[in-house]
Amino acid sequence: MVLPGRYEVRLTVGGQEFRQPLQVKLDPRLKATQADLARQLDLAQKLAASMNATYEGYNQAAQWRTELADRVAQLRKAGSAPDALAAAQAAETKAQGLTDAAGPPEGLGPLNRDLARLLIAVDQSDTPPASEVAETFFGICQATQAALARWDELRATDLPQLNRLLTEQRLASLTVPPAAPAGADCGK
Repeated sequence: MVLPGRYEVRLTVGGQEFRQPLQVKLDPRLKATQADLARQLDLAQKLAASMNATYEGYNQAAQWRTELADRVAQLRKAGSAPDALAAAQAAETKAQGLTDAAGPPEGLGPLNRDLARLLIAVDQSDTPPASEVAETFFGICQATQAALARWDELRATDLPQLNRLLTEQRLASLTVPPAAPAGADCGK
């Protein structure tokens, strides 16, 4: 989406660039101001950024959970390291809460779903976002920031301790996932 105004479309083919001016006009049936449309676009962009962060964070945690499930199975099979097994199971529970929990606190999967629903509502509207929509986004955005912080905490605190216990059992350490993605600006 773009605001009404003048733009330039560029196409590069075989090293040659073609340019064409383009003017986007407001649907004449609408009575929204440029400022109204700018607020709508800003909220849509924040929603999309939050969706991206929850998607990336979810995939990081889900991939890590797969690796962790393997270590839990190895520890159960060995049966000789109850402390390591307990730590791995606790980390597994935390990781599952990060991905799938309906809340509170909500996991990244349900948050992504809620953000998608809100983005659809914002994008399909021909009016500036209602204050209730902005407040709903603010709440979901805060929950997203909290979930991403929990993911970083799990990576920074639980993972090193668990890897130490796995190493003591002569099991492969878990891969350290990248830092949690940055969420969107939650500003009102």
